[in-house]
Parts: sequence; C-alpha cells; structure tokens
Amino acid sequence: MLRKRVGHGSIILFLLVLVMVAGAQSSNGTVNRVFVDSVGRRVSLPSEITRIAPSGPMAQIFLFTVAPDRLVGWSLKPTEEMRNYISAEEARLPVFGQFYGSVSNLNLEALIASEPQVIVDIGEVKKGIREDMDSIQNRTGIPGVFIKADTLDSYGDTYRALAELLGGPSSVRGQEALAQAQFCDRTIQWIRDGRKKLDPSKKVRIYYGEGASGLQTVPASSLHSQVIEEIGAENVAQIPITTGAGGNRVTMEQLFLWDPDMIIFGYGATAETVKQDPLWKELRAVKAGRVYTIPDAPYGWFGRPPSVNRIAGLYWLGSLAYPSVYEPSVAQQGLEEFYRLFYHHPLPKGK
Repeated sequence: MLRKRVGHGSIILFLLVLVMVAGAQSSNGTVNRVFVDSVGRRVSLPSEITRIAPSGPMAQIFLFTVAPDRLVGWSLKPTEEMRNYISAEEARLPVFGQFYGSVSNLNLEALIASEPQVIVDIGEVKKGIREDMDSIQNRTGIPGVFIKADTLDSYGDTYRALAELLGGPSSVRGQEALAQAQFCDRTIQWIRDGRKKLDPSKKVRIYYGEGASGLQTVPASSLHSQVIEEIGAENVAQIPITTGAGGNRVTMEQLFLWDPDMIIFGYGATAETVKQDPLWKELRAVKAGRVYTIPDAPYGWFGRPPSVNRIAGLYWLGSLAYPSVYEPSVAQQGLEEFYRLFYHHPLPKGK
C-alpha cells in the first residue's frame, strides 16, 4: 500500500517529470475499458495490458507469478536466488523502489521512463489507500489500481481480479490467473478441512525465530506469522508487536518459559543457530529434533514479504506440525504443483 507520499522535488525535476508523463500518456494506447479496483475506484485502462509496474514487494511477487513477461521493472532488485527463476532480460529490468513503508524509496523518473500502462498495488486495505492511489496516479499520469490481498484466504479473489486486469477470463493470461485462483482456494480448503480434525487442546506450540541470534521473533499479532495460526498451531509469542511488522527481541529466559514444541527459523536465522549455543539444546523442541529452517527459494515460504509465497508455507509447516492430518505426500504434491503453476519452475531438490 502507498503509505508515504512521494516528495515534490525541485522545480527542475518537476518539469522533467511533466515531460516524461506526457510521453507515458501518449504511449498508453486508446483507453476503452474501466477496471473497478478493490476499493471501488473506477480506473480507465487500455484494452490490453502488456506493461505493468509493481508498487512494492507484495505486488512484485503476485505479478511475477502471473505476468513475469509484462513487468517493466522491479520494486526490489532480484536476488541471486531469484535469478534462477527469471530470464537474463528480466534480471536487467530497472529497479523503481517502493511507494510505502519505512524504506519508501521510489525513483519516480525511472518509473515513468519505463512507460508502464498501469501501476499495480496489492496488499492490505488501509486507511487512506484511495487517496494514496489517486495521488500516485495524478503525479505520474499513469493509471494506478489497488487489489486486495490481506489474509491467506483472500488470494483466490486476488488472482480473479488479476485475471480481469490482464484481459478477462477468456484470455490466455486470464485463464492462467484463474487456475492460480483455484489452486489457492483448494489449498485453503485442504488446510481448513484438516484443521477441523485437530484437537484444539493439543495445539503444536511454535516459536518463530529470526535474526543472527534467533532471538528476534514475529508475534502472533503480525501478518508475517499467519501461516502458524492458519494450520491450527499456536505461536508462542502471544505479545504485542514492538517493531514494524514484527521482529521483537526476546531473551533466552523468555524462550525457556515458552518452551515450544517446535522451532522454525527464517530471515537471517537457521537451524544451525541451535548448534552455536548449548542453552538451545535444553529446549523441548531441540531435544525432540523439531527445529527447521524455512525454505526461501525464490522467496521465503513464510512471510517476508507476506505474499502468495506463503501458500507454499502452508504445505510445508502443516505437514511438519501435523503429519497425520496434513499428509506429507499430499503436501509434497501441493508444493510441486505450486512451483509449476506460480513460479513456472520445478520444485528445487530437497524441498
């Protein structure tokens, strides 16, 4: 979402932008349809969308899964791991930065110079989103649309909206997006059917550690930990968020009080963390051998950023926490299909 306003810049830059906007507008083609976005904004768009700019990491991942060849740039520079999933041409696309958050770093000139036909923002519906979208549209002269994707069960609708944006259900790209929507819906239904079989008094209690020490955790109240709750487990960090989207510092003393059944590490921490400090070995999860590193190819399976990559996390964590309910063989098939359908690439070996 667009949470920070783009700065005005100098008069010279402003004049340069006006010239570039005129070029972008003239290249967009004849407008002959209206797209209604997730907050009810009616946006005029060309009949065929072939050039798209993402607003930030969440939008980038969704768009990469459904229309990688139509991206004109990146919000985040592709990592070395990501380069295994994209062409050399796609890897050379410009990096615009993102419109929102504490690292808002939009390069307005680079964005406009790439001549996208539409800017797509995907994520949570927050206060002021309509005004933010109108603002970026007015500043650039490029249509901007917002598509909702907040909870895991909203992703089917996200892809249905993308199908409409990319040409409708009868188009080839629209049909691909609808297949992705159906996969998301089936996954959520599989998870929720399994959750009904769980004994709520016997939830697997999970600690989610990040950072080099593993003592940075993502509380249950964070969007980034939703996979834990979705599969029917419990995040032991039932505490308020103190930093950003989650990343609270905790002590070993607190961790011993929680004494989780399972530990998962990500975003800077790995299962190797427990081997560096003998204190970890006294935890129940470590003694039971239930310590895991969240897979991250090409994006983490858990929540940074909290985009459709989390669908893979449902299969992975569900089968680890409750293998008698979320059968590992079914989870493996789901992961393989997810990679083919969303990343256009086979599941990496060992995942």
